[in-house]
Amino acid sequence: MLKVEPPEYYPIIDKLFASRLVEALNALGIAVEDITALVVPDGRTLRLGFEIKVSEGESFLPTGTEYVVRGILDKLADEANSSFGRLYQVDFSVEGLKIEESTGEGWRGKERLVVNGPDELVEKLERLGRGIIITLREWGVEFSTLTINVPLNGPREIKLALKTMKRLSPPEKESLKESLEQKTLSFSRTILGRGYPVSVRILDPEDRVLARAIKEEKSVEDLVKELVEDEDVRELLSALGKSPPGL
Repeated sequence: MLKVEPPEYYPIIDKLFASRLVEALNALGIAVEDITALVVPDGRTLRLGFEIKVSEGESFLPTGTEYVVRGILDKLADEANSSFGRLYQVDFSVEGLKIEESTGEGWRGKERLVVNGPDELVEKLERLGRGIIITLREWGVEFSTLTINVPLNGPREIKLALKTMKRLSPPEKESLKESLEQKTLSFSRTILGRGYPVSVRILDPEDRVLARAIKEEKSVEDLVKELVEDEDVRELLSALGKSPPGL
């Protein structure tokens, strides 16, 4: 799914950019199929170019996909510069972006199902999604997009985002959220063979989804700590004459 050239920059691009970009776009109803990142060192600047393949279809976006992806990447670069970049005295600059849209394969119904996760789980996650969609119809919930994401890195967790067609009051959202968490946990035990932790996000037409999608549950500080402790990353940046104070 992710290819980085040169490959030694993979951990940095994966943790600071690719994984968080996929998470944000999934929350907006966009499935990411492939990411190719080119890293060009230029003094203390790492110039980045991205080619991203996404699935076509209805999303939560009021504007074009490329515009939103660029905005997310620029925000991630700003955060990387103020944390990891400040530590290593290096700047990240997003200078190229190409978006390819494809007609995604898989199940389609009246509502849109977007699934992202490890290759070995995708088919089961699609089955899980179909079961949840049937349940939502039975509950009379009108929605446009259901997104199911299992992060590729870190502990396994099912992250579900539901875009409803109508505005919901806070109590209605909370009730639907709790019901979906319970149903998803039950389905996951049957389909996946175990009950993974479940988190649910309910979005209605009045939500400011872009800002919420970019917000990452795992702090940038935690990601930077992981990278600093990664021997491959330390050796790479040391070879470029960059090392954090005290190391």
